[in-house]
Amino acid sequence: MRITQSQSDAGRAMLEISGELDLTDAADLHQRLLVLLHEQVREIVLDLSQLVFVDAAGIGAIVAAANLARRDGRRVVLAHPRPSVRRTLGLAHVEDLLPLDSE
Repeated sequence: MRITQSQSDAGRAMLEISGELDLTDAADLHQRLLVLLHEQVREIVLDLSQLVFVDAAGIGAIVAAANLARRDGRRVVLAHPRPSVRRTLGLAHVEDLLPLDSE
């Protein structure tokens, strides 16, 4: 997995996640999200267009950070998932918990 912070301003950060997000990398992503939340970012957009695989650990890292963000009136948004990743997110009902931006 590779994480690139492609954009950031006072209230919004965008992270591009590429490769495979699994148990090996889930803690790294979670830590990166916690740092952004600690910096008081109001919205974190996760660009998933280059993510080819995500497992339960990866989903768990995203959902855990999103729950912390929501508690403080902030949010995590998922953007541009590939069909295979979207299917996995759908099977885990992530779309019921997090906004999904397909545009």
